[in-house]
Amino acid sequence: MKKIIFMSVWDKTIHNMVPIAQALDKEYTFKLIHFGSLYNKNNNKHYFEKNIEVIDYSKYQKNSIINILKKEKPSLIMIEDKGGILFRSFCYAAKALKIPIIQYQHGMVPDENIKQNDPFLKNNFVKIIKKIRQYTIQLKKYLESATKYDKNFLLKKRSWFYLSKFTNPMKYYYYYRDEIQADKCLCYGLKDKEFYIKRDGYKPEDVIVVGNPQFDSTFEKLNWNKEKIFKIKEKLGFKREDKMCLLITQPLGKDKFGNWTTEKQKRLTTEIYEELNKQKIKLLIKIHPREELKEYDYLKNNVTITQENLDEMILISDFVLGGFSTALYNAIILKKQIIMPNWIEEMTTQFDYEKYGLAKKINNRNLMKKAIQEIYQSKQKKEQERTKFIKNFMYKEDGKALGRITEIIKGYKNV
Repeated sequence: MKKIIFMSVWDKTIHNMVPIAQALDKEYTFKLIHFGSLYNKNNNKHYFEKNIEVIDYSKYQKNSIINILKKEKPSLIMIEDKGGILFRSFCYAAKALKIPIIQYQHGMVPDENIKQNDPFLKNNFVKIIKKIRQYTIQLKKYLESATKYDKNFLLKKRSWFYLSKFTNPMKYYYYYRDEIQADKCLCYGLKDKEFYIKRDGYKPEDVIVVGNPQFDSTFEKLNWNKEKIFKIKEKLGFKREDKMCLLITQPLGKDKFGNWTTEKQKRLTTEIYEELNKQKIKLLIKIHPREELKEYDYLKNNVTITQENLDEMILISDFVLGGFSTALYNAIILKKQIIMPNWIEEMTTQFDYEKYGLAKKINNRNLMKKAIQEIYQSKQKKEQERTKFIKNFMYKEDGKALGRITEIIKGYKNV
């Protein structure tokens, strides 16, 4: 049976792969190879999720990516990105072995007008040593793949240009992405296509706008009636008449993103709760897949913290709070207004929803009350802004993104 290999930095992104694997289950076997143990030594489990075998690269011991692919013999490789050095390594290895490779978008592309900061030097000495180890391992695999693809790789000025940029990994990831391309790039929307042509160096004909399969079911939920939504609300212990707000979190403090710390994130979440509590609004917190419920123990007696279905949590809420998470796309699809609490640290570190007219940034805690009141009093639906945003970043409201992707896969020669 033919095999498709997915490649990701960590295994938590598997939810993006499951729909593709289930749709093509009768024709292919699937494996996700990830590098989670580079960042957390305990993240090296070998298991199955649905019909996808999940394995950390460490299970292959010290094999190069070239040797891993020779052993696996995939018919097709699918990578979520190629900004990072490991993704580029897979591109070089696939091309060296003449294995078809597709890049498919995961999450939003960064806003080109927002500066990306490198948090490397904000770590303590021990963490810096660990990061140097991570980068050394990645660089070794990269050079093994690149020199297999091109035996003169290290003799070329162009190669050394990209290698020199790797001294600043964040800059390398965001700004010097056109080093190598997959055979095709599948992206969410028209604006994303512009990004991949300009930043990743693809030819226009090799970037295909397909939408995001994760949103297929979200579009379907637009037709849910109020009674169905009320039942979800009551199941969580809320009353039908309760005013509710959903906070969509990100591990900004844990990742030391920008100037964020864990303490700053706790402070922001606590102050959000206090402001909502003054207005008798219940706070529901949907945590990020890489966060754990226990990280919010300091609030557990006052708010509901959940890992339940994101769309359902959005639907039972009156409005949504968040930063730059792709999960806010779901809120836009489901026609919920968005507030970006920005008074502790900058929340628009990758993507600014406010400039598209679909969110309101609050730079002062004292303005939170007014912003919330405006949401409850407003009758503006912002349909024009929403329609334009969906076209630019999600393509179509037809719920058929998965079908477009599977047709492209099946249309590949020898796949």
